[in-house]
Parts: sequence; structure tokens; C-alpha cells
Amino acid sequence: YAKMQSWAIREGKAIKWLKDVPPDTKILEIGTGSGYFSRELIRAGFKNINCSDIDNFIVFDDVRALNNFTKADLSFDRLPFADNTFDLGLALQVLEHIENPWHAVRELARVIKKGGRCIVSVPRADALPHRWSYLVHHSPDVYHMPFNNDVNFFIPDLLRRLFAPEQWQLEWTDYSTSFIRITRHKKIR
Repeated sequence: YAKMQSWAIREGKAIKWLKDVPPDTKILEIGTGSGYFSRELIRAGFKNINCSDIDNFIVFDDVRALNNFTKADLSFDRLPFADNTFDLGLALQVLEHIENPWHAVRELARVIKKGGRCIVSVPRADALPHRWSYLVHHSPDVYHMPFNNDVNFFIPDLLRRLFAPEQWQLEWTDYSTSFIRITRHKKIR
């Protein structure tokens, strides 16, 4: 489990997206898993990292030493943080595993400061490999993993609705690599 991580983490892309983010940024990573990406954040100089997942699966000592783990099932649970607490939210290959991603995104919107950022990665269900897999194997899981627990499959239109423009401002997308970076903003009337 410790070696499992999304391709964007494995290939170093996710950390590159944070190159302009100050090291004192207050970060919340949901779906931390083994803590692999939090460890990459520590190595990149970030110190204010909060981890959250359905249970504590963290295996890396330097991530455990942060002592900033929160157990939460973001399908239903409210995060135990005040509104507008974090500068940056990370959900890398997480939302497809959450029963109620709408609740999870509302919680991210609540705890991320106005003007803060959120980086989200999900498998792109309408990409050709996923569509072919669905046609042939009746599942969009192109890897046919026996332990795949994806409960949601996202296409760009659904992601646009999930990250409602009333709460989020889309900064950029990279659908070829299934990443979206979004800014939390105040609606101006």
C-alpha cells in the first residue's frame, strides 16, 4: 500500500504544480492514504500539512511525526476545522472513492479560505481507455484490479457541476492528465 499513489505523484507532476506555493502554506490533504504525497510535500519544504482519511494508513515516519492526522469519512463527516482554515486543499485520486463526493467538495469549500486553492485529480471516465474497458469488461477500470473500490466515475461536465461556479473559480484544467486546479472565491454581486 505504501507504494501505491496516483501517476501524477509518481511522475512528479503534482509537486511541480506547487512550485509557486509558499512553504508556510497551510495545507489539507484529504485521502492521504499511506502518506506518500505528504512525504513529498515535506521533502519540498512544506511544514504545515494536515492529513485526513477514512482511517490512519500512514506508514512514513516523517509524516507521522507531523502529528496532524484527522480521521474522517468525507462521504458523511464534517471536518473538525473552522471555516476558512486552509490555504490549499489536495484531493489526488480521492473523489472517485468517496460515496458522496458532493459532501466532500462542500467540506473542502468550507475549510479552504476565500482565495485559497484546491488541486483535484480524478480518473477521467470518458477517456478512450476507460470507455473501451467499459465496453469490453463492463467496468471503466482499465487496470481490472480486483481491489478497485472506485464508486464514482467522472467526466468533465460532472466535475464542472461538482465544483459549482458559485463557490469555485476554475483556474486551469488538464483533462489529458485528468487534473483540475480550482480557486475558492467569493461571489461578487
